[in-house]
Amino acid sequence: MSGFLKDKLYSYPFAFVFLLLASVSAAMLFSRAFFLSSIFILAIMAFDRRVFFIGILLVVVMLLLVRSQGNCKGPFSGVVKDVRLSKGISVLIKNDSCGFYLFCLPVYDNINIADRVGFKANLKPIDRLRPSFRRYLDSIGVDYVGFAYYIQKVGHTPLSVFVKIRNVIEREFHYFLSSRVEYFLDSSFLGDNRFKGRIKRDFIKTQTSHLLVVSGLHMGFVFGLFYLLFYRLLSFVFYVYSRFNLKVLSSLLSLPFVVLYFFIAGFHIPAMRSFLMTLIFIVSIVFSLRSASYNALFMIASLFLAFNYKILLNPSFVLSFFMTFVALFLYRLKMLSQIHKYPAFILFTLLMSLFGMPIVGYYFSSFTPLSILSNTVLIPLFGFVVVPVAFIASLASFLPYGFVKLSLFGFIDWIVNTFLRFETLFASYSKPMTVSISFYELVIIYAALFLSVAVIDRLLHRQDSPRQTLQQSSF
Repeated sequence: MSGFLKDKLYSYPFAFVFLLLASVSAAMLFSRAFFLSSIFILAIMAFDRRVFFIGILLVVVMLLLVRSQGNCKGPFSGVVKDVRLSKGISVLIKNDSCGFYLFCLPVYDNINIADRVGFKANLKPIDRLRPSFRRYLDSIGVDYVGFAYYIQKVGHTPLSVFVKIRNVIEREFHYFLSSRVEYFLDSSFLGDNRFKGRIKRDFIKTQTSHLLVVSGLHMGFVFGLFYLLFYRLLSFVFYVYSRFNLKVLSSLLSLPFVVLYFFIAGFHIPAMRSFLMTLIFIVSIVFSLRSASYNALFMIASLFLAFNYKILLNPSFVLSFFMTFVALFLYRLKMLSQIHKYPAFILFTLLMSLFGMPIVGYYFSSFTPLSILSNTVLIPLFGFVVVPVAFIASLASFLPYGFVKLSLFGFIDWIVNTFLRFETLFASYSKPMTVSISFYELVIIYAALFLSVAVIDRLLHRQDSPRQTLQQSSF
């Protein structure tokens, strides 16, 4: 038994570190009973001193960074972290000691992310809010919520230069694209939450709202595009390809573009997770490291928890990391590698939709049976059509005004509008159903799903393996 545990600790060290941090976080957030599971996991980690030391170190970091509610007194100031527009304007502002979630007057729609602002507001602690909203604000580090009747810009941060680049792209989108396409690309590709409320209804009905969040699909495309471009160009230069590893060189040259896109698209949880995963993938190529996707995912999740244990309350954090874990689990199935790539992709998308339904029902108390079909159709269209087109539109924003730019944006507008018509079509037939799933029911459902898929994969793999001949099986 000890040999088995040592082998798993060696193969997946950060999986155990993550479980330890998640148990400690759950003990502080939900019930002290989770400390028992923390002690049990720590006892298992003791079989590998390296994993045990890393786990203890990150738990200490977590406990040192535990933040109590800030005691903020006016005058108030801070850095804008997020801006949203729906019926009004809401702004997330943070300083060294407090976080503020403020509702503002429409005249302050010129406030941007990364601005330093001073403000006057009527505030109240978040413990007076309804539990669901309070847990969400707690998970993103908010101490007070209120109405700001005065906000003034007092400076900028170094990240403001990337916000200005995004503003240039958004301005061109506004001039050359129809409103619905503009709002969709601002949300789904540029990571701007301000206009998401105006278009998200259809995406919620079809349970494809994850397309409105910058994720690994976007980061992967940006890296893949520039990697293939540099690899192709460098392969024509004899001096380069005869002396250097083109994979390493192309990865290093692609990295600045991935970083630039990350800064432009913002710092939301899915974007940060996908950026860090891409960064680890690039490092593994450069240093010829064996790719360990599970360890990379659990390491990133562990760092998130260590620096903010309350992020376990954030649905975006849980959904982002859990569905990435599911994607890695499904990607390793042998039955997917034994069929043609297009049927394999369709089966992969179907299974992802199936695994996504229970957790969506748990968090949002509803699910749509048609979501499996809508995800199977819309995700490939988004990844292989919309994302490349959005990237071309971003580059075209810096072209001088003329026939080429006007024609290019007209074609892009038609392409994205066609995609949105498909979204509307699926939404018109989608009938959300109300469900109520407890946490323990969710655990049982996923245990059954993972076990069923693993058993089916093993059985199919055995059927496809070469049969023993009579001569081979005889003594």
